[in-house]
Amino acid sequence: MRSVIYVVFLIVFGFNNSIAQEVTVTGSLKVSVVPSNNGVTDLLGVDGTGAVVKKAISSIPINDADADSTNEIQQIEISTLNDTMRISGGEEFWILPGVSAANWAVDGSGNAYRLTKIGAQTWIRQNLRTTKYNDGTDIPKVTDNATWAATSSPAYCWYGNDSINNFIPRGALYNQYVADSASNGNKNVCPIGFHVPSDAEFSVLNTFLGTDAGSKLKLIGTTYWLSPNHGATDQFLFSGVGTGTRIAFLGSFDGPPIIFGYFWTKTTQPSFSLGAFYGKLTWNLTSFVQEGGYKNQGMAIRCLKD
Repeated sequence: MRSVIYVVFLIVFGFNNSIAQEVTVTGSLKVSVVPSNNGVTDLLGVDGTGAVVKKAISSIPINDADADSTNEIQQIEISTLNDTMRISGGEEFWILPGVSAANWAVDGSGNAYRLTKIGAQTWIRQNLRTTKYNDGTDIPKVTDNATWAATSSPAYCWYGNDSINNFIPRGALYNQYVADSASNGNKNVCPIGFHVPSDAEFSVLNTFLGTDAGSKLKLIGTTYWLSPNHGATDQFLFSGVGTGTRIAFLGSFDGPPIIFGYFWTKTTQPSFSLGAFYGKLTWNLTSFVQEGGYKNQGMAIRCLKD
């Protein structure tokens, strides 16, 4: 595939106005607003008969100067929200969602996350998995149980000390000192423009979701939840999963992780210096429970847009 740079006025599909968009194709399709570590390798679309097709981007030529318009990129259209791209070639077209940087958040380790809007709030759609604050400072990794139990400063780990199987979607487990600005040197573990939610912000989420809030937050299926994963609808694409936890003052892992999903807030308990608040999802319940626990428990973090 040739390396081509387009600077074009693109027809906005579904609307009658046009916008300017620079698109760079260099062997595989990349748009300048897509995070570099989230390259797309294939596209799902439909052909001229309406059948679903899957194409490797590297197999799609760009107006290759012959008379055959099949299987080549001829037109690129961007939605008015700059969040979806349609690539057309002959009678076929491919849809590429999430091309705008506004649909992504990138953490201090370079991991990128899709976003979802729930009411007036915008959340990352996966558990945080960074090993650095967003200024690039490392978060100490603690694998030893006794060391974890005795730690009263920021630390992270992976459930079962297994990063391979828990990197996505469970993410890392953090103690609450990671999120507490008084303990972490006023650093932010979330991507720039995002923050660890407060207990009050979890209450806003709970209130908006109303009845069966937990069901609306849980990922459907039994891969990351114990069967029957009661009531799960994932209505707003929060895609909450079971995380397990690392037990305070013991340092051992409590599980299996498919039973509970724990999510820290940045809010410490005012009458208990060793405590902080968190939200909890459960495999057999439809609620999203807000509780308090010890700061040196290991839990997941979901980030909220500022």
